Amino acid sequence: MKERQVDVDGQTRNAREEAFEIKEENWNTYVLESGTEIRVKMSVLKIMRLLDAKGRPEFTGEGDPEVLVRHQVHVVTSGGPERISEGEVN
Repeated sequence: MKERQVDVDGQTRNAREEAFEIKEENWNTYVLESGTEIRVKMSVLKIMRLLDAKGRPEFTGEGDPEVLVRHQVHVVTSGGPERISEGEVN
């Protein structure tokens, strides 16, 4: 895959974009005391493997691969009380 430079905690690092297949993406559902239901799901957009100066994959001190995950969070709400007007919000 394509190699590129990415910013990780203010440092420029070399990385290689990894191809992946979505096996499963689930929604987490929460119900507030008001009856409002909130559904949240994270979707991965890109996975990049961090590389050392020689282009070899980097690993953590525990031996796990160093990866950077670009993601998007989806939030959907439904139900609950009538919409609160702006003047009523604390």
